[in-house]
Amino acid sequence: MNAQRLSVAALILLSSAIALAQTETNPLGIVLDRSVPLEYTPGTDVEVVLTLTAASSGAVTAVGLQEAVPPEWVYVSFRNISGVAPSSLVQATPTSPVECFWISQPTFPCSFAYTLHIPQDAVGPKMFSGSVHYRLDGPEFTSDAETSQIASASAEGEGEGEGANELGLTLDRAVPGGYTPGGSFEITVTISVEQAGDIRAMGLNETIPPGWTFERLVSASGALPGVAPAAGNTGTLTFAWIAIPILPYTLTYAVVPASGDDGTKTISGYVEYRTGGAAQYSNTELTQVERATLDPKVLCCSGSAESGAAGHGSDWFVMAVLAVALCFAAKSNRFAYRKL
Repeated sequence: MNAQRLSVAALILLSSAIALAQTETNPLGIVLDRSVPLEYTPGTDVEVVLTLTAASSGAVTAVGLQEAVPPEWVYVSFRNISGVAPSSLVQATPTSPVECFWISQPTFPCSFAYTLHIPQDAVGPKMFSGSVHYRLDGPEFTSDAETSQIASASAEGEGEGEGANELGLTLDRAVPGGYTPGGSFEITVTISVEQAGDIRAMGLNETIPPGWTFERLVSASGALPGVAPAAGNTGTLTFAWIAIPILPYTLTYAVVPASGDDGTKTISGYVEYRTGGAAQYSNTELTQVERATLDPKVLCCSGSAESGAAGHGSDWFVMAVLAVALCFAAKSNRFAYRKL
């Protein structure tokens, strides 16, 4: 009887801890909005406008923002539009995110813009993804990820030229659920085609969240790609096939989420192919994933009935203590703790 009471208590406490952790990931309701042109022209500059708003007020002690921009698009300049300007805005390398932070804390809403230079050889649709990280009193909170797509102005029209998709290639993506920071996370993509055609070259570009790294190829419905990322690669992962596989084709690969990551993350990708002329592109597929949460049924309902409640009394007690600790950790939001 005592073991049963402890199991119920542990279940209630752990469920409360999980609910509290989920509701406190963004207590001020900060939202990032992005404005980009519909199209870009290779070899020119493009301006990206960001606006930060908040649903409620609070004593913000630190604010930072991270923007995953297309690889090789290089930061050029910044201009403030309204509110307190960021104290610093940098891009460490041409393949790094654009990052900024405020020393004098901003009031919301605020808005600013940054300019990137587009490489001359840029082709196909490109993705932006970013989120705001902030602190109130120690723990870090994260806004939902905001994603935007920009198309190439070099597309010449449906069915011909750069940017067309005459065979109707489509990309779909499936993930197993939430991600665990520092753990292995498998991603499955399926490439399909609407009509038969002579595909002479095909590649897949997958952009994973900042700080995530490629781990390994897991499986495929046909031959594995002849070109694949190396372990530890970040940003946009490129896969290519020397011998074109039979479509539909499914590929599963594994990545490792950044240690300490939290909140919503976005994975994007598209297929690039040729039938003898200019490059053509599938749809751009976006997938948002949340951080995994603990399942109270797994923690609090494990153990066999045949073992007897008496034999597991100490196990339930340990689980109850663990639940209390998790509840306390959620209250301080240590699930989301990492330095800006």
